[in-house]
Amino acid sequence: MVLYKELFPEGVDDIHSDEYEIKENLVSDIRSMFKSYGYRQVATPTFEFYDLYLGIDGTIDVTEMFKIIDSDGKILVLRPDATIPVARMAAMNYKHSEGYLKLSYITNIFRHSESERGNRREFTQAGIEYMGSAKTWCDAEVIAMGIKMLLGFGLEDFHIDMGHAGFLGQLLEGTGIGSHKKAMLYKFIEDKNYSELSTYLERLNMDEVVKNAIIKLPRLYGKPSDVIERAEEVIVNEEMRKSLENLKAVYEILKAWGMEKYILFDLGFTNQFNYYTGVIYKGYVSNYGRVLLSGGRYDNLMEQFGEGKPACGFGFNVDQLIEVMNIYDINQAYDCHTDCYMVCSEENMVRAHALAERMRSTGMIVETDLLQNDLQFQLFNAGFRNAKHIVEFMGDEITVRRTADRAMKTYSVKNYAKLMNEPAEMMKF
Repeated sequence: MVLYKELFPEGVDDIHSDEYEIKENLVSDIRSMFKSYGYRQVATPTFEFYDLYLGIDGTIDVTEMFKIIDSDGKILVLRPDATIPVARMAAMNYKHSEGYLKLSYITNIFRHSESERGNRREFTQAGIEYMGSAKTWCDAEVIAMGIKMLLGFGLEDFHIDMGHAGFLGQLLEGTGIGSHKKAMLYKFIEDKNYSELSTYLERLNMDEVVKNAIIKLPRLYGKPSDVIERAEEVIVNEEMRKSLENLKAVYEILKAWGMEKYILFDLGFTNQFNYYTGVIYKGYVSNYGRVLLSGGRYDNLMEQFGEGKPACGFGFNVDQLIEVMNIYDINQAYDCHTDCYMVCSEENMVRAHALAERMRSTGMIVETDLLQNDLQFQLFNAGFRNAKHIVEFMGDEITVRRTADRAMKTYSVKNYAKLMNEPAEMMKF
């Protein structure tokens, strides 16, 4: 016997028709919202050169990428991130653009490590990138869009954690510790693992003032007013002060827009991608333990492709959003159905086909089949196909049967021309 797990690699799955219908409608709503803010959708190749990611500072760990070799022997990767390809695309094609770019994407992402955390190795990500502006207004707009999207999908019990890549980064600047030790510190701080953080710090040759500041970082979490006051005590250089001022400025805009209730500050979190340079954020929904939305400002990323532009953006996992909406039972009840399941005798085959085409031209979903002494099977099949109406085009009569209550109405084939003119009318009884 072939086991299910032997047919599918871990972390991937089929999407059945009803699930696909829900996802398609959700994606359509997301696309409409992106467009309403002026974000224009783009698409990048599924394959990129492996070297592209090797040359980017702060990108995804190469061990998490799916690698393949093309016919020329070059190593390619399946798209492990959406922001980097969009940044590459914008830098290559809009080098001399003076204006800003507002781009959106809805695309599939492929990563090794996701399955190890119980997530899919292939998932759909939607996001926006605001390029060419360093204004705090842009950061606020992007975060506000994330909040509006979550609200628009019926979610209310959520919060956006805001931090700043520069606050922690500038605290460690000049300490002389290497990237591995920094990564360890980031991990302990983000996990709020005070014990391990304290033990690790004891082993580092570092200024005591900086150590005392680092040990306080995991507790810099909560309401912005409280965190700002405590963060002032941690600041050890002017760059950290600028980072905090920048964070406060973005928050003040969101507050003016009436969104402060969704905002918490967390000055001790980092992002998986180290290309972020300014305000960073993560969105969490209650009773769902994963990050649903994340993003930030990345002013140096495009420069690595030859065209430096400040930029910010966010992305979220569409499949996880559907999971959350299922938990809260707020997914719209889409289902796959057929408006009319039409069966006909051989002598009426041409007229039935013409009538079905006329009905389809009005937007109805119509299936047809030739009836050959198998009415019971056709009735069963109509139910299996979730047909709303069954039309029997037989002899001199056309019978319309409503599946919900079995109500019936019969037309004479002599009235065929009238039905062709107003085919939807035959369903109204």
